[in-house]
Amino acid sequence: MPHIQTFVAALSAACILTLPASLQAQPVLLGAATATLTGAQEVPPVDSPAIGQAAFRLWDDNGNRSIGYQIRIEGIDFGPATDGDPGTEPTEPLDATALHIHFAPPGENGPIQYGMLGPSHDVNGNVTFTQQTPDRWLIEGSWDVGDGNPGQPFADVNAAIAAILAVPPGEATPFYLNAHTVRNPMGEIRGQLIRLDIAQVPEPGALGLLALGLSVLALAQLRNGRSA
Repeated sequence: MPHIQTFVAALSAACILTLPASLQAQPVLLGAATATLTGAQEVPPVDSPAIGQAAFRLWDDNGNRSIGYQIRIEGIDFGPATDGDPGTEPTEPLDATALHIHFAPPGENGPIQYGMLGPSHDVNGNVTFTQQTPDRWLIEGSWDVGDGNPGQPFADVNAAIAAILAVPPGEATPFYLNAHTVRNPMGEIRGQLIRLDIAQVPEPGALGLLALGLSVLALAQLRNGRSA
């Protein structure tokens, strides 16, 4: 009998080691945040036709933490800055020059902690820019360990995640997303990251729907405000 028990234990261990990836430990969702980008949130405010919406997810993958994001921006052209052609550098007023996460509360400007485009950008190169319509761009990627702006207090994504999780759901975090352009190099549109209740966050496969739904709502509200 002891030999049988030993054999069963060894077989069980072997089965665990050979489980397909889909059945092994999955990343744990720690939290989420969203941001609506407008020119009015810039300091000082900017009268901009551009608008945007972003969805962020905070992950723990077996001790490796990261912040995944999907950002939709309408009215800013990311093509010249991301096509890799030195002959098409940003020159038009609403051509993008940078896209960053900064550290500061609403109404204040702060230093760059992580960049998707421009100085202090993602060193892993896992950010993608996709033109969805003539006026709308989708930016997707992940802020991983080692990606942040060296020397800044929240350059380490672990510190950034801790700071976001320390904020109660529904309240503003100390981070904002800032899109920079040729005509407004200090910032064309900006959005403070607002922490979400994790119970309201959809399954991972629906993250795109979350960003799209928030984007449609935000665009409608902003347009109604401009036409009022």
